[in-house]
Amino acid sequence: MILASLSLLSLFSFFSFFEKGLAKSPFYIFLFVTLVLFATFRDGSSLPDYDTYTHLFHNVVHGQSDYFIEISFTLLARLANLISSDNFYVLFFLYAFVAILVKFKAIVFFSPFPFYSFVVYLSNYFIIHELIQIRAGVAVALVFISFYFIFHRSFYKYFFVIAAATFFHYSSFIFLLLYFIDPYRIKRSYIVLLIPFSYFFMLLFSSSLFYDILLSIIPFEGLVSKLVTYSANGDSSINVFGFFIISRIIVLCFFSYHYQMLSRKHIYFPFFLLLYSIGIFFYISLSSFPHMGVRLGYSLMYSEVFLIPYLICIFKGYFVSRFIVVLYSLLAFLTNVLFTSYFHWS
Repeated sequence: MILASLSLLSLFSFFSFFEKGLAKSPFYIFLFVTLVLFATFRDGSSLPDYDTYTHLFHNVVHGQSDYFIEISFTLLARLANLISSDNFYVLFFLYAFVAILVKFKAIVFFSPFPFYSFVVYLSNYFIIHELIQIRAGVAVALVFISFYFIFHRSFYKYFFVIAAATFFHYSSFIFLLLYFIDPYRIKRSYIVLLIPFSYFFMLLFSSSLFYDILLSIIPFEGLVSKLVTYSANGDSSINVFGFFIISRIIVLCFFSYHYQMLSRKHIYFPFFLLLYSIGIFFYISLSSFPHMGVRLGYSLMYSEVFLIPYLICIFKGYFVSRFIVVLYSLLAFLTNVLFTSYFHWS
């Protein structure tokens, strides 16, 4: 699985240097079809969640599921079973088709360098979303395409798309609050100050007094039990000073340093940099609730797919600047291989 994923990334990294010749060709269709088929027929023996999804699929189609899961999964599992009886590959195809299609549309619309956004996406988030967290994959795709309506100040359309994202993953409802950001009045100070604030809230949320008060005021027992599940116990933990998050803070500071130049040239840049900062804020401040912190943090740090290609605007030289983006993507993939359980699950 590692070799197959690396081959796919290397192939599209190579073609990215010829982006101008490929941008208006059927190559995008080839890329889309390749990724959908790869996600559908992946070898799940070494991937987290794969066995869980196949088990849930069989439970749903045989009427035995009592697992608290989004209704979208139940509906898609039954649709897949209608298309081909007891064939869970159809379920994976449906999830991959929707998620990758919507992400393609978002990348082409928002990114000034779509092909390089695809390379960054392949190096990390394609693995996380389309190979592992398939429900979150569709939800994140819908959340990011909904940002079009933030820029056009259309609340009802934004609400509708976020509702659809929540249909695929319940955590998406919190992103309704993003609508109240004015994308045309974002200041660099707002972005940078979120980082020290994240460590302050980490200390606040980790206090037992805060935790007890929070549980006492929540009126829904189901939500209380979910929160207890998300709290830091067992094997799940977040290292708020580890390589992963510190490297993201460095990326954030680097782009913040070039904020004025990039924001003048690209209207979407400030908004996606703010999203990246909010993602880091969630990851750190909610470290006492690691499942929640990782879920919300990773969802918004997906904006990295749009941000990293801006390196092309910062570094001089056609091939040098593009090679830096490709190198970043290869290093991100190598980090996944060496320091995560994505390809070494057992």
